[in-house]
Amino acid sequence: RLELDALSIKDDAGRNALSLNNVTAVVGWSSLLKMSPYLHLLQIDAPVLDVRRDAAGRFFVAGMPIKEEQGGPDLSAWVLEQGRIVIRDARVVWTDEKRNAPPLVLDHLNLRLQRAVVGHRFGLTAQPPVALASPIDLRGEFKGDSIERMREWEGELYAKVGNVDLAGWRAWVDYPVQVDQGRGS
Repeated sequence: RLELDALSIKDDAGRNALSLNNVTAVVGWSSLLKMSPYLHLLQIDAPVLDVRRDAAGRFFVAGMPIKEEQGGPDLSAWVLEQGRIVIRDARVVWTDEKRNAPPLVLDHLNLRLQRAVVGHRFGLTAQPPVALASPIDLRGEFKGDSIERMREWEGELYAKVGNVDLAGWRAWVDYPVQVDQGRGS
């Protein structure tokens, strides 16, 4: 069992990119057999995460650039191999400099991803700004083990979001038609 408290990571410009109040990792014994870290549990409490697209269209997560051709270890495959990942009461800030949009903040984001016998189960809840929508609730089960082959995944998805201001999301979402007003549930 490993624990980290009060970790903060800044990007190259000195902006806070990731703040972690508490992280708990329970390493599984099978790490020895796999010769690779396997976590029975990774729990992250109250993180603050910055996700950004700069004016040139490059993406950054926690201040680190996301390259189209990563090379090296595949982080998404590693995440899908872990036993259970729990993120509680996170704040995610999406800044899109290319669209010149105001920052979009999702508060009270909770995520649970659990490896099942065959496939994975997940649940995600988050609170967008109240003017844009009521809380978001996504849950599902899927069979698939590679982000690169996501089109081959099978499963079920449940989504609930109410009182959505469709026009309000235009700052961050491109619609295939002009949306000047409208609410959905």
